[in-house]
Amino acid sequence: TFPRDVEMVATTLKYDFGYDTRSVSEKRVSIFDPCAGEGLFLHRIVHHAKKASKATEVKGVTVGSYAVELDSERYEKIRGTDQKIKGSFFETTNNGGRFSIILLNPPYNRNGGELVSWVEKAAPMVAHGGVMALIIPKYELKGEMIETLRGNFSFCYAFLSREHAAF
Repeated sequence: TFPRDVEMVATTLKYDFGYDTRSVSEKRVSIFDPCAGEGLFLHRIVHHAKKASKATEVKGVTVGSYAVELDSERYEKIRGTDQKIKGSFFETTNNGGRFSIILLNPPYNRNGGELVSWVEKAAPMVAHGGVMALIIPKYELKGEMIETLRGNFSFCYAFLSREHAAF
């Protein structure tokens, strides 16, 4: 994941902890990266969320982070996450848990089509009012991918990467 794209996502996400100090004593923000690589994207977003949690008036806000990575070397480099799993995202199960933010920058190639399966598996894991930050090449944002996004999310917004020429 390009650092400038990570920074764009980090600064675009807004944290509305949803409650004032009189109505709740704790609010948890959970962040999940199902193909975490070395965890740099996840680490930056968690850092940004923790900074936002310290700036809120809501008491007891916590930030939790979760990662899945298949590659052993990259898995070993993931730091600062509450829980990580070495394995394929497609072989993991989720017993109805929901995440505030899902970071999805899956592996891709120019054959197309396989990215839809990542979105289909991850979309049900987004909490009500949650967000999926999906980083994919522009050439993948068509046809079945657009229909899958429209079918799973009420609001979609696309940013063009400053690094788009690298694709």
